[in-house]
Amino acid sequence: MSRASEWDRVIGTLRSKPGFARVREPGVGKWSTSSEGEDLRLELEMDVAKLAGSIQGNAAASPTFLWVFAWWLKRLEGAEVRSRLTLTGQVPGRNLLHVRRNAFVLNEYCMLLGDRFEIRGTQLPWEWPNEPKFNVESGERDCDLLKVEPGSEAWFERLLCGGAGEQIREALNARLSPGERFTDMRRQLPVGMFDRKVNDANRWTLGGKAAVDAWALSDDKNVLHLFELKVKRNVKVGIIPEALYYASVVSFIRDAESPMGTEKSQVFSDMRELHPRIVMWLVAPSFHPLVHRKRASGWVSPLEDLNEALVKRRIEFRILPYDHDGGKFLGWR
Repeated sequence: MSRASEWDRVIGTLRSKPGFARVREPGVGKWSTSSEGEDLRLELEMDVAKLAGSIQGNAAASPTFLWVFAWWLKRLEGAEVRSRLTLTGQVPGRNLLHVRRNAFVLNEYCMLLGDRFEIRGTQLPWEWPNEPKFNVESGERDCDLLKVEPGSEAWFERLLCGGAGEQIREALNARLSPGERFTDMRRQLPVGMFDRKVNDANRWTLGGKAAVDAWALSDDKNVLHLFELKVKRNVKVGIIPEALYYASVVSFIRDAESPMGTEKSQVFSDMRELHPRIVMWLVAPSFHPLVHRKRASGWVSPLEDLNEALVKRRIEFRILPYDHDGGKFLGWR
C-alpha cells in the first residue's frame, strides 16, 4: 500500500468516529504516513510559500491540522502518533508579516510538543527583531452598538465590553473561581511587533487588526483574560495557531526585563509588575470537530497538550461556546 493510500486508511479511522465523518485535510501539499518502530507518524510535505497567508486560513494552518490529527488518533486509538512537517521551496519574499507570524507558531509547536512534532526541509526559523517594540492600546475603545452591523464580530465585541453586556459578563464571572473574576472588559489589545520604532516601515508582524479581540484583568490582578471572539459556527482549526500566537506574544511582553515601548500602557505595566497568569479564551458558537468535541468523558480538545506544556509559562487555553440569534446573545454553554 502506498504512503498516500495508507494516509486515507488512517484518516478513515478517524472519520469513522462519531462527529468526525466530514473531517478532511486541507488541499495543500502531500499527506502521508510512515512508521517509527511501533509508532505511527503522520507526514505533510508542503511548499513553504503557503505560509505567506493568514494564520487563520486552512493553507497556513495545515501544520496545525497535522498535529491535531495526530492528537485525536492517539486519543481515540490509544497508540502513540507523531507528526512530521517537511517544507519545500524557497521562503517567500512577499507577505513577510504573515510568514513571520507563521514561523513564530511553528517554533512554538516545536518547543511545546517536543518529539511529537518535527520539521524538516526548508528552514523557516523564527527570529526576534533586533530591538523588539510593541504598539499599545490608545485610550478607551468605542462600544457603541449602533455603529456596527448587528450580529457581526465587531458587534459582539462591543456588546461584551460595553454597558449592555453587564449581565453577560456577570454570567461568565459566575463560572470563574473568585480569584479569576473581573469587573471591566475592554476591546482590542494590540500585539503588533516592530523593530526599533513603532511605525509602518518597521513592522515585524501584523498590526492593526492583528489584536486580541477583548481582554480583562481580574479584580485582584492575578489573571489576565484574553478573548478571541467568533460569531460564525464551526470555527476553523486556524483559531488554534491564532490564539497561541496572541497568548505567547503577550506572555513575552509580561516576562521581558524592559517595557519595549509599552511604558504608557496600564495593562502591560500591570503585567510586568504583577506577572499575572494568562487565560486565553476561544469563544464561538461552535468549533471545527478537530478543535473541540464532546465525548463520553466530557469536552476534550488538543489544547490540552498545549496547556500541559505551558504550565511553567503560566498560560492556559479555555474554550467557551455560546448561543446567539443574529443580533441577540442567548447565553453561554
